[in-house]
Amino acid sequence: MAGVQFNSKFSMKVGRQELNYDDARILDNLDWAAQARSYDALKFAYQDSLMQVDGVLAFNLSGEIPEPVKLFNNIYNSPGGFSTLGGDLPNYKNLQLLWFKRQIKKSNFRLILDNIGWQMPDSTVSYLLTTGFNSKIVVNTKIDINGSLYYQIGEDIADRKTEAYLAALNLGFKTRSSFRYKLGFNYVSGSEAWEGANQSSSFDPLFGTHHKFYGLMDYFYVGSPHNQSGKTIGLWDYYLGGELTLREAFKLLLTVHGFSSSVSIINQTLITENLNPHLGTDLDLVFNYKYSADINFKTVYSQYVGNFKYGNYKVRR
Repeated sequence: MAGVQFNSKFSMKVGRQELNYDDARILDNLDWAAQARSYDALKFAYQDSLMQVDGVLAFNLSGEIPEPVKLFNNIYNSPGGFSTLGGDLPNYKNLQLLWFKRQIKKSNFRLILDNIGWQMPDSTVSYLLTTGFNSKIVVNTKIDINGSLYYQIGEDIADRKTEAYLAALNLGFKTRSSFRYKLGFNYVSGSEAWEGANQSSSFDPLFGTHHKFYGLMDYFYVGSPHNQSGKTIGLWDYYLGGELTLREAFKLLLTVHGFSSSVSIINQTLITENLNPHLGTDLDLVFNYKYSADINFKTVYSQYVGNFKYGNYKVRR
């Protein structure tokens, strides 16, 4: 990677680099994984004391299949990603991004416009546009609110006409200096079984760190497409959590997620019957010890409780 600092406010970077925007919901560097994620891109950035604006252009050529998360492969023998089962790594052919951030005291407002071109087997390119905002409002020293709303339109990686949504809200508050609560929800739209083969209402969260939002066991948007009729059924995720500071270096965190489908789940053997939309409950317990400014230890216990089956996907206790 090479970079140029034109002046105190305007800079440029070109080459393989990390991109990390907003709360890592849509596009980020996946730095919790050992291999992380990088992008071959040209990035222009402007920043002053009140706002920041980034513009990104990226283009991928065909090549050898690389380490799975390195965005270099451009071989699309069959669709992959979260909208369908199987297939090659869902890398883009080209990407154009515009990002804006406005700082207002301790609160901020961020807007993103992300256009991704997927190359089809016949060498045509289908485009999926994702736009939306993420905002953090600091009410006072004890209460803060985080909210996100995104809209997708265009064609997904399987070249299906797509219109989809994602919404999220998180409320954090302290009752005293050592204890902090959080509660909120994530909504990711999904596709009904009766939707046409060339249509999709499934939101693709693209290159975000899904592990951060939908439970630490990675059942959703990481380890499985959780689909029916070849399309993701979406997700309702309600959660409640607490963080207890035992001492300055010790923290205990507990989060409980309740998962449901955002659409009807059809019984595959009796299509006139709908199954229970509840997908399970995830409990995540984390013990955190900060040894120094550069060294941090975490011990995690997670338990997922669910017992259901739809399509080819089954969740076990």
